[in-house]
Amino acid sequence: MKKLFSKILVTLIILSLLGVFMFCAPPEEEKEKKEYPLTVHGYTFADNITEYTGEENKKFGKKLALNGVRGKGDSAGSLDVFVIGEGTDKYATFEWKGKAIINGDGHDFKVFENGFLTKKEGKTVMAMDLGTVEVSIDGTNWLKFPVTYNDKPYVNSLDGKSGFVGLKTVHLNFDDEKLIDPYSDEAGGDGFDLSDFGIPEGGTIKYVRVRDGGEDYPDGQKFSNGIDIDGVCAFYWKKVAE
Repeated sequence: MKKLFSKILVTLIILSLLGVFMFCAPPEEEKEKKEYPLTVHGYTFADNITEYTGEENKKFGKKLALNGVRGKGDSAGSLDVFVIGEGTDKYATFEWKGKAIINGDGHDFKVFENGFLTKKEGKTVMAMDLGTVEVSIDGTNWLKFPVTYNDKPYVNSLDGKSGFVGLKTVHLNFDDEKLIDPYSDEAGGDGFDLSDFGIPEGGTIKYVRVRDGGEDYPDGQKFSNGIDIDGVCAFYWKKVAE
């Protein structure tokens, strides 16, 4: 009996010690957050904003346009975006530090906004914030991308509009296990060809400026805080001296 009692006592002591150890042991370290390289599929994302004329929103600041794209597809807008602001005097200038963008074959860069599709009077329309795009080699002289704008039959109809940022939904998402090719149509975003700015094949630029459309190009948003940028990706590029 005493032997049995001793065994039980020893067992209880061991279990007690294990319990103390389990409760006192430090918790497992949280998994490190995945780092997102700014070069994906050989393409490179803007990593700096050199100029911004708006008042930075603390919740939707500049860093959210430089930390990778997190699109939500056709039916929702991303919250991982930089809000530039409302009005044609609000713009942001993006650059790729130590790199220049080359005029190659097809689209040379894309701007990812966060528009999404919705219904209006039974028709599919875009909940969008329109923006215009300019490029520069020196940050002083600028070339503007040509646009077409028609507010019929609806201000936020996609019909009759081209050359703007905000016309395409975004499916590219850096949090996906397998990233969509940013150049593909599947990725979404608005593509731009430097040839349409009048830049010859092989020519380069260093800066992309995105400007809110404001009253010049109404987009049908009653409570808009301006254009929202999730990222800017260059497809043809080379290293240059900073």
